[in-house]
Amino acid sequence: MPSGFKERCADRRLRPPSVPARVIARPRLDRLFADCFDRFDVVEVLASPGAGKTVAAQLYAAKSGRRVAWLNLDATDVVANQFLVHLGRALAVLDPDIPRLVDEALRSGVAAVEVAAALADSVAADDLLLVLDNCEEIAEDPAAAGIVTALLTYLPTSARTLLLTREPLESMLARIGLDGRVGRIGDADLAFDVSEAHDLLEAAGRRDVDVEEQLAFTGGWAAGMTFAMPLDERASPTDMAGYLNSQLLARLPEEEQAFLLRTSLLTVLTPANVEEMWGPGGPALLRQIARRRLLSTVEPDGSVVLHPCFRQFLSEQLTLRMSHELPDVWRKHARILAAEGEYEAAVEGLLRLDLLDEAAVIVEQALATLYERGAWSLILDWLDALGARRVAERSLLMGARIRALTQERRLPEAQSLVRELHESGRLRAVADVDPGVVAFVGLAFVWKPQEGLAITEQYSPDHHAEAVRYTLKVTSSAGTALPPPGNDLVKEVHTTFTWGLFLQGRLDELAQFYPRPGSTHWPPRGFYRTPQPLLSMIWRGDLEEVRRLWDEVPLGARQPNHPDLSHNLEAWILLAEGDAEAAVRAGTVSIGLSQRTRYGWEPYLQLVVAQALLRLGRHSDARTVLAEVVARCTALKKAAYLEWARAYDGLAQLLTGGDPAAAAATLRTCVEGMQRAGRRVMLPGALAYLAEATARLGNEAEARELFAGAERLAAETRCVFPLEQALLDLPELARFRGTARPGPDRHQPARTEPVTPRSIEVRPFGHRPDICIDGRPCGLRRLKVIELAAYLAAHDGVVARHQVQLDLFPEHDRRSGSNYFRQIAHQFRRATGVPLTRKDTDWVTLGPGAVLTSVDVRLQSIAANRSSDVLSDFLAVAEHCEGTYLAASSLPWVDRRRFELDVLRGEVLHAAANAALEKGDLAVVERLAESALREDPFCEWAFKALDAAARQSGLVERRRSVYRRAKTALAELELTPEDIGLHPPRLA
Repeated sequence: MPSGFKERCADRRLRPPSVPARVIARPRLDRLFADCFDRFDVVEVLASPGAGKTVAAQLYAAKSGRRVAWLNLDATDVVANQFLVHLGRALAVLDPDIPRLVDEALRSGVAAVEVAAALADSVAADDLLLVLDNCEEIAEDPAAAGIVTALLTYLPTSARTLLLTREPLESMLARIGLDGRVGRIGDADLAFDVSEAHDLLEAAGRRDVDVEEQLAFTGGWAAGMTFAMPLDERASPTDMAGYLNSQLLARLPEEEQAFLLRTSLLTVLTPANVEEMWGPGGPALLRQIARRRLLSTVEPDGSVVLHPCFRQFLSEQLTLRMSHELPDVWRKHARILAAEGEYEAAVEGLLRLDLLDEAAVIVEQALATLYERGAWSLILDWLDALGARRVAERSLLMGARIRALTQERRLPEAQSLVRELHESGRLRAVADVDPGVVAFVGLAFVWKPQEGLAITEQYSPDHHAEAVRYTLKVTSSAGTALPPPGNDLVKEVHTTFTWGLFLQGRLDELAQFYPRPGSTHWPPRGFYRTPQPLLSMIWRGDLEEVRRLWDEVPLGARQPNHPDLSHNLEAWILLAEGDAEAAVRAGTVSIGLSQRTRYGWEPYLQLVVAQALLRLGRHSDARTVLAEVVARCTALKKAAYLEWARAYDGLAQLLTGGDPAAAAATLRTCVEGMQRAGRRVMLPGALAYLAEATARLGNEAEARELFAGAERLAAETRCVFPLEQALLDLPELARFRGTARPGPDRHQPARTEPVTPRSIEVRPFGHRPDICIDGRPCGLRRLKVIELAAYLAAHDGVVARHQVQLDLFPEHDRRSGSNYFRQIAHQFRRATGVPLTRKDTDWVTLGPGAVLTSVDVRLQSIAANRSSDVLSDFLAVAEHCEGTYLAASSLPWVDRRRFELDVLRGEVLHAAANAALEKGDLAVVERLAESALREDPFCEWAFKALDAAARQSGLVERRRSVYRRAKTALAELELTPEDIGLHPPRLA
């Protein structure tokens, strides 16, 4: 053995390990230790390996101002005499004779506990900090525990002791704990917070690391933070694995190691699930693991949650060391996950290991949950992974494929599968185990309704299937279909069923499916992704309400499920608002989207485009579109849309001056079909068109009767929109008007017409910018509306439409920017009662009768004019120009405006303060100067104004205070008050 080896080993035991490279100060922990020692003389730091116990103790000890006695314990300290010798050497920092006295006492045969008591009693130092590290090494040894208890009992109360341990020290601390002498610090206290993590990154030069992500993964665990964000180039991912293996896993008995590996897939280790994973002995092993505090949290019910880093390490080791057992482990784990409703994790894990039969069982268990979530694409992915043969052998899975293909709009595939199963007789078995699938069979044939009816009638339909069959009949039957009772329908069927109600013009019944006005669920946000509720409002004539509700839905929320229907609804709104050109664009987009998905909505989607083209006078284009609709609907036997298209074709013939007899024949055919089948949503418009055709044939009396019938039907069904559009398309129909327009829908919230305000004032400064109408704040919280108002004010109320879109929505292209601008313009109108109007096509301005002002514009005017009344002018706006201009905005034009206004405000403040000083308004001078200093702590004129005000008032001490403030502030700029012409007052 080399000379001095024992001495070097002993020396290492008496000092802490070296501090890691680039360690950061953690004042929070220093304060925590200090606070604990203010109340307790013993502090137990009980935390997992790698939690940073030793480093935190070292940093605190260095700043504590106490003399530190440090002892690193190891397994040899369970020998009582050896432990006492080591204690004596540690306490030699107080008195070099202590080791000799301990040796003499032990040689004379004094009991170890008595030696410990005498040793502690002999310590006279009030400034001692004793640190015992690795206390877990002796925690279970009664003799060693007795020595520590005696030591802590007899040390002077002014001394402080830190016990660093991985395991609880109940046997050592039980007695003194009863006396209230023990404080405790744990893993949660030692974990890095966000600020400390940032400091660690700065020290490491790793500004590229996502601190939040690392904190989420490591939980702030010190070793995890260090290894996840290496402080030098030598660190690597294997360092953490090596650390966790050597410091945690390898120290355990083999059975406990195997237990941790087998259960590492579990997020929470409970007695029940470890018994499933390990067997009957699992709960007992869990209790042992809980006591060891191996980077884990122990819950009150005895369950254990492993640290994410440790759990990931164990999972990796499971794959490396026990790969042959992995399938069995995953089978058991998947059963637990499924029982807890964690189906995705269970199935994905089984699929990764190619355990397909086991995966199929759990997929079947998960279906009800997946249906409720609408996770159709996930279902299809799983079924594809399981393979066609395995799916075909399980009727539940076949039903799932039919449902998912339908809802993912893969209708050709769904139809082929249904036909194959129906013709082979296997669809019966699917419907027997999954009766709800019949409704989805019908949905698969929504654009081939007669085939869908023929197939579904051969199976026992539930109320969902009856609802789907109702809509198939409405769209294709020559007779009237009656809706089944009830409205308790799954959302997929709900959409189709309410479409049938819409086509029949049953708008009152349709309204019963949505929340009532005044209820907590109004407006019905959840149904905005299907057209019926808002489309029915358009048909009722509630256009302003439709636009208000539709504008509340962000563009992103309209698109995910049915983007074609979303654009179609937008087209109908635009047409109703009179913007036929935009309606054609939106309608064309919706048709393109539907063609890509192959869902088959095109015959309906083309109708709004056709009417908008007619409104624009593009009659030839409209008739081309209508011819496509007629051909397709004839082939598909879609009578509802065929009639609708023929109604518009009759209108086109009238608008082009064609033969009124041909137009009348076309219109009479579609009117009679609508009347027989009870499809009344478009019937008022068709009757109106027929009335005009009849009048042109010279039968005025019949024409008047037909138009009166259109008015009566519109009043009865509340389908006023088609009649209003007919009057726009054929203004000469107005001569037939004789009945009152239907009243507002009783199912919609009452509305009052907006009153044009006298003035609009924008107050864009501070944390809560707002708009005032006639001097009263609106309480607006939508920043975009305030940005629009401020933009208009800054440009004298007249702006180029393309430029305002670009400046307000720089991240969007021209089309989407236009959509957003329209929404915000509508919100502006709702807030102020003032619409924005087009001027010379390309310019946007305020509607008539409104005056728009803004605090920043008034401030700009004051700065430009600098009249003799600059003080009174500024005081009039002062309270509304404190703070930052549009503080929450990040738009580039706002940044530019903000800089301009900061300069202007400083100039106006200075001018107003000088004016106040000349008038002797010293309180105003001080207020303005203090306001300037809040914006700019180094503002020279503000310090000089405060000094001048104090001089005029004769307050010498006040002048001294101003001088001291200026001196402190300007020192940061390496200036003195004298550099700006400010001098301390002379002593009296």
